Amino acid sequence: MLTDWNPRLGKYQLTCRTCGEQFHGRRNQVYCGPKCKAALNNRLAKARRFRDNMFTAGYLTNIGIIASELNDSEDGFVTVTENRLRSLGFDDSGPYIGIIWQDEEWRKVGPYAYRPIKGENLVELVRIDNHGSQLHD
Repeated sequence: MLTDWNPRLGKYQLTCRTCGEQFHGRRNQVYCGPKCKAALNNRLAKARRFRDNMFTAGYLTNIGIIASELNDSEDGFVTVTENRLRSLGFDDSGPYIGIIWQDEEWRKVGPYAYRPIKGENLVELVRIDNHGSQLHD
C-alpha cells in the first residue's frame, strides 16, 4: 500500500501486503522482500489445492454412490429417492457435465448419469459410455 514519498531516499514508503511491515521501495512494490512474496504465493497455492481437492473428492464421492446404487441393477438403470442419495452423501450441487441423452437433460459424472424427476422426490441413475449410449453387459 502506497503511503508516502521519501525524497531523501528517492523511494516510496510502503506497507507489505503479507507482514504489514513498513519498507521503502518502488511505487508498485507490494512486498518487503522475497520471503513475504513467497509466503503469500504459498498461501494462495494451498487454498487453490484445497479447493481442487474438495472438487475432486465430491466428484469421486458422487461416482461411488451412483456405482453402488447401480451395482444390483441388471439393466444399468435404477430410480432412487433424493433422500436416499443424500443420506449416502451424494451432493447434487457437485460437479457434473450437462448432457442430452434420449432427448432428456442428464447430469454426467464419470461413466454415469443422473437426472432428478421434476415434481417428485426421485432421481434416475444410469450407466452410460462416452458416446452417450447405455451400456449393456
